[in-house]
Amino acid sequence: MQYPVSLDQNRSQVDEMVMGVEDLLVKLQPWFNEKSEAKKIEIFRTLVDEEIVPFLTRYERFLDASGTGFFVGNSITLADISLFHIFWFFNKLLPGALRKYAGLTGFQICYWFYRCSHERSGETEGVDRLPAQDRGIDLPHSLMLRTVSTSR
Repeated sequence: MQYPVSLDQNRSQVDEMVMGVEDLLVKLQPWFNEKSEAKKIEIFRTLVDEEIVPFLTRYERFLDASGTGFFVGNSITLADISLFHIFWFFNKLLPGALRKYAGLTGFQICYWFYRCSHERSGETEGVDRLPAQDRGIDLPHSLMLRTVSTSR
């Protein structure tokens, strides 16, 4: 994988963020593979308490420490894309739970997706004046699907 020259000094941070997502996905594997619904619920509760909540808390701090709205540097990196995906996944698993992490509302990639989807549809008026919750991580599922389908 190539990194832009401007990211040379930050590439280890990008790798750290992406590997954190990969580590979490490995820990979710037993839940994905479990056949028994009762056992699956038990595994999920443990995952939420021991893995997902600490992950979200940690990454909320990382985003806050960056001060840019991106996890590394001041533009979108693979770290932001990986984290956007896992946050979207968590939002589907635990609807509304991400609102508890107010520090994630400044995540700029969500705003970028929102803005791109509106620009493609010609709805640009007021996009720059979105309330914080609309710029944050809790984007409606239909908007994300529309963004993905219009970007192909």
